[in-house]
Amino acid sequence: MVKAFGQWDPKWFYSTFSNHSKFYLLLAFIENTPVAFKLGYDLNKNEFYSWLGGVIPEYRGLGIAADLMKKQHEWCQMNGYSKVQTKTQNRFREMLLLNIRFGFDIIGYHMSNEGGPKIILEKYF
Repeated sequence: MVKAFGQWDPKWFYSTFSNHSKFYLLLAFIENTPVAFKLGYDLNKNEFYSWLGGVIPEYRGLGIAADLMKKQHEWCQMNGYSKVQTKTQNRFREMLLLNIRFGFDIIGYHMSNEGGPKIILEKYF
């Protein structure tokens, strides 16, 4: 995780696990080396939150993030979710554009304690 997007706070990470009941984790490997991940959880029985994801910098641009997003959305549909939500920041342009290409709509933003404004996106299946 650190290689994909830098330092993070384990307490913040693990506190989320105690507040949600269903998680879905995808990992991508190239030649037995983990190079990317995508993690999300249930907001309720109909809504899924695509929480964290990242690709190690030297493996970016290969379509790995798109493949993981596609798999996550297939899993969401197979498990009865009708909507997926995510948040990003304007500085993560590649992620913002990937979300838009995959059918997400920008529905708003909120101020975050973790680095400024976050863009809220949703996609209905």
